[in-house]
Amino acid sequence: METKESIQLRNLDIEEKEYLARIARQLAYQRLQKNQDFKFLFEEWYLKDEAVRLVHLQGTPANDNESNASHIQRQLISISGLAEKLRIIESLGRDAGSKLEEVRETRQEIINESDE
Repeated sequence: METKESIQLRNLDIEEKEYLARIARQLAYQRLQKNQDFKFLFEEWYLKDEAVRLVHLQGTPANDNESNASHIQRQLISISGLAEKLRIIESLGRDAGSKLEEVRETRQEIINESDE
């Protein structure tokens, strides 16, 4: 039978892996942000210029029919979804650093208590 401490340690291992993955995603995104092609294609064109173009396109008479309007709306939702996901990656990565430290401190406390 597992002890309370071993269960806690296993749960802390799972948390640690998740925080490390969040940090890895944040670092990967930060590397992408330094890449000129990524900046050009995604940050400047897709997330900004293409979004503005689609918003303007929504208001044109040629897109009054429901099919075209729906297609444009789906494209805008895709753009905002990507932008949101990138913000989440950055935010979770930032928070993961302190959380990771807490997990490691808690693990050490459990180990120290079980040694006593």
